[in-house]
Amino acid sequence: MPLFRQPKIIVLGASGVRANHTGTTSKTTVASIIVPGGMMGLHGRIRVSALWTNNNSVGSKTVHIDFGGTSWLGSANTTQTTQNQMIVIANRGLANSQVGFGGLSGSFGTSGAAPGTSAIDTTVDQTVTLAVTLASGADNAAIENYLVELIRP
Repeated sequence: MPLFRQPKIIVLGASGVRANHTGTTSKTTVASIIVPGGMMGLHGRIRVSALWTNNNSVGSKTVHIDFGGTSWLGSANTTQTTQNQMIVIANRGLANSQVGFGGLSGSFGTSGAAPGTSAIDTTVDQTVTLAVTLASGADNAAIENYLVELIRP
């Protein structure tokens, strides 16, 4: 009998097709993926990986990863033209209590902030949203690829 059980990883959404945004300064969704209600269970997690690019200018280009309407990442770039982000959001033994990295501007490393928490009801369908906000409509930002996975222990 094995000492551990292999987790089940389900790909909920993936794309390598570039989705560019330019022209408006409002937060604009470039991809959205449904997490079916009840699939996370009490100890499941969502892992979102995304590769972003933007033009080199002084204007801020902010990329966002939201889950269930809650912002889990909001990372701004100006002259750095590429960023690779990954976040993990886990249910905490309840279907309506989550925890994740507390640094909204980055996905790994250290942070002086407490872990991020939310009270999203994962027994019903929720959406992972990848979005962009531009400081100037003349700027541009794009998602180059993304992967959204559901991990069940």
